[in-house]
Amino acid sequence: MNEINVYGTTYSREYIESQVEGYKKMRADLANGTITPRRVVGTGYKNSRMVAEVWIGENIARYETLKAVMDSALTPSVK
Repeated sequence: MNEINVYGTTYSREYIESQVEGYKKMRADLANGTITPRRVVGTGYKNSRMVAEVWIGENIARYETLKAVMDSALTPSVK
């Protein structure tokens, strides 16, 4: 159970875990000022910091959900 196929895209466990860690590092860098919201979501937003935090949170949730589905014993499509 090291891969999952979602809508034709195959994700490996290592890729999912690296994405989660990368987004968590990005969240920490945003919080301590190492990166700006502009680097995360671009320019043109009124509340760019809030938009960046929400975007990072959504991506973390997406990959953690993939990991949870992969770990689920009820998922027959997991290889």
